[in-house]
Amino acid sequence: MTKQLLIAAIAVFSFATSQAQNYFLDTDYGTNGRTILGFPTASNVEMATMALQPDGKVITCGTYNYELCCPPAYFYDLALARFDTNGQPDSSFGVDGVATIQILNMRESNHNEVKVLDDGKLLISVNGEGLFNGEFALVRLNSDGSRDETFGNNGQLNIDFGGNESAWAMQVQPDGKIVIGGGSSITTLGNDAYDFTIARLNADGSKDLDFGTNGLAKFNFGDGDNFSTFSEDLLFDLLLQPDGKIVAAGQSAVLLGDAKFALLRLNADGSADTEFGNQGRALTDFTAEDESAQSIALLPDGKIMVSGTHYYSNDDNEKVVVAKYNPDGSADTTFGTDGKMMLDDGNENPRYFAFSSKVTPDGKLLVCGGGGNHSPNFDGFLVRFNADGTFDTTLGENGWLWADFGEWEVTADMVLQEDGALVMGATTSFGTNRFLVWRYTTPALATTSSEKTAFAAAPNPFNDYVNLTFNLQQAQKLSIDLIDISGRLVGKFASGQYFAKGQNSFRVEVPQTLSKGTYFLKINDEKNTTTVKILK
Repeated sequence: MTKQLLIAAIAVFSFATSQAQNYFLDTDYGTNGRTILGFPTASNVEMATMALQPDGKVITCGTYNYELCCPPAYFYDLALARFDTNGQPDSSFGVDGVATIQILNMRESNHNEVKVLDDGKLLISVNGEGLFNGEFALVRLNSDGSRDETFGNNGQLNIDFGGNESAWAMQVQPDGKIVIGGGSSITTLGNDAYDFTIARLNADGSKDLDFGTNGLAKFNFGDGDNFSTFSEDLLFDLLLQPDGKIVAAGQSAVLLGDAKFALLRLNADGSADTEFGNQGRALTDFTAEDESAQSIALLPDGKIMVSGTHYYSNDDNEKVVVAKYNPDGSADTTFGTDGKMMLDDGNENPRYFAFSSKVTPDGKLLVCGGGGNHSPNFDGFLVRFNADGTFDTTLGENGWLWADFGEWEVTADMVLQEDGALVMGATTSFGTNRFLVWRYTTPALATTSSEKTAFAAAPNPFNDYVNLTFNLQQAQKLSIDLIDISGRLVGKFASGQYFAKGQNSFRVEVPQTLSKGTYFLKINDEKNTTTVKILK
């Protein structure tokens, strides 16, 4: 923790001061802090990405799978949902907040990217299927979730570059041009499995002929020095720099070799930026086994952080890995070990997958994903790195903030709101897969006034009870809840209870079955929210 909170067995914990860097579950969001949304007739849905609208509403996007017979056949369509600022489904979007869009020849195991355009419309990249091969495809929707019939064929546009293309990432430039990244089976040298493939389109979906060759740029990595060496190169994320350059991240592996982090930077015209790495390319190897970069983030100082997953033991175990690069593509050796860091919580059989990252206004990096060691189920997690690159152990439980709602949750993405709150999105499984969203708020957001009552708790650490003492300047009604370190409600002990002016004492009878660990008493009055940290 950033400040010493336990003094003479009495801890006083203020949202406004000592824990301004932490996140807590916002129990005012959705229902008790979360919203679960199902899709009618879907046999399976899987969330992929999220987007934040200027009005604060949140768009979630993924794949909608269903089965028809006879004979049995599976179909894959787009699944979208929009949530109001309070976490409830937005009834003005689709049907009761949900929109399912049938996509002609959409492929299985699809990853979708959703963006909110300046006019409020939604642009989604998907993997389409052409007559013979896979194609990049775009879908554009009106702000209410209906198809934009002015775009392509009934709102869908397939872009064929002649090979078997797969789209995994998309960004929209300030001028409205669309950058799509993925892979192509027609490679630069003709001897590779896949190349990094980046296409740029005009706002209407036509190919931007000023980019690459006929709107398309392909790059292979080889062994990092000899680009003619066979390699399989897969792109998973894109980043637009303020200077117009494009950064792509993914993985690269030579024949029978292990996958490494692969980073590529292009000039605005689609040519390799020769001032970055080796001819625009940078490879990072953590171990003798596989690593896959999943997300890129640009720091305020121009440095680049890339997060992903390390696979080992025949892909039976996984860890979160992060690499930091200088603006020229060289490793930032002030970070971790030689610019690399692998998170290890001591678990002998870790299963932690990283999927998305965001940079906070103060320059910290947030990484989210899913893990299978925190509970009997998979749970969503959030970890944070300080601006200097060190792992922030003050977040959650030794640096891991877990979202354990009692089901199977895998965090797919997150959006950072202007007020600093963080909305998380996941696929949750309890019989049938559904979309799940929840919000983390910072202590500063939970405080509306600097005139706060000081609360003290003793004994601390405690066994089966805690006495909460406080002095009120005027009579007030208070609500007192117990929450765990992830922000989940453990118990309610007072709800709008009247307390007189002056010195007060309130005994909290803690359930004997409560596990040892860190907890917080959350006290709400009509204006303020305060927490007191307690230890069992």
